[in-house]
Amino acid sequence: MLSNLHKHDEFVACPTDKTNSFVLMKTADLNEQLTAHLEEDAVRTTHSRLTKVIAKAREKLKTVADLLSTNEYNYIKSTINEHNIPSMQLLVKDHKSKKKKDNGN
Repeated sequence: MLSNLHKHDEFVACPTDKTNSFVLMKTADLNEQLTAHLEEDAVRTTHSRLTKVIAKAREKLKTVADLLSTNEYNYIKSTINEHNIPSMQLLVKDHKSKKKKDNGN
């Protein structure tokens, strides 16, 4: 299936909320869902705001340095210095619909 997917650029394989599970989705549908998710949950910011937050985090780390072990301090410091902002990933819900029980009524 995946070997034939490259011939159809209107489809994309999307991860689901189930482990090691993927679904095929039209690219347009994925774009629509991503846009809706961003509009609902994302917070816009600027580079200058991120720079200020990083500087504030570094200052805060200095104030609690005496409470941390060397390993804890170095881990937090490296995390701040990496400036990692996670990439957005949309997991497609893969839930089976529940069958209604027939009580004989």
